[in-house]
Amino acid sequence: MGVDLGKQILSQVPEQFRVLVQPDIPRIVSGIHEAFSLAIGDALWFGVAAAAVAVVLVATLLREIPLRHHVGETAPGTKSEGPAPIAAFD
Repeated sequence: MGVDLGKQILSQVPEQFRVLVQPDIPRIVSGIHEAFSLAIGDALWFGVAAAAVAVVLVATLLREIPLRHHVGETAPGTKSEGPAPIAAFD
């Protein structure tokens, strides 16, 4: 962070080739930035597409399980006398 990418690339080029590479440094740096931006954008679109597929699959394939209609309903044939006692509070 805070390092000039053009200078860093140019420092890695052998001395005899710097004259040839130096005019192309702005295009190289621009290409690196553009490729990085495209890669991040593609990854985000992949995430959006995966989330959309997941929503469709869950909405169509996941069956709803019926729950009790109101609080306090017990299983048929059992007698309910209130909540079960908790040993720690007795």
